Amino acid sequence: MIRRPPRSTLFPYTTLFRSGDRLFQREDDRPESITVRLEAYERSTAPLIRFYTDLGLLVSVVADGSPDKICDNTLTALQALTSSTHQGHLV
Repeated sequence: MIRRPPRSTLFPYTTLFRSGDRLFQREDDRPESITVRLEAYERSTAPLIRFYTDLGLLVSVVADGSPDKICDNTLTALQALTSSTHQGHLV
């Protein structure tokens, strides 16, 4: 009986589940799936981050804490961006 499923050394955050007497891994937590997701990120998301950073419109938000704290952090960051874009006439 395995009480604590083994963690992958390559992907330590991979989740393994117990179903009856069998241990199985979610399909989207396999190394091949993670590689595909990272490649998609580089193709699709990374260029957008660069684009909005270059325009001065990217807002970074600390997403640590309660949902209310994250919401407060988001609103504060957006208010700061709004203030700076009005002064710089980017709007």
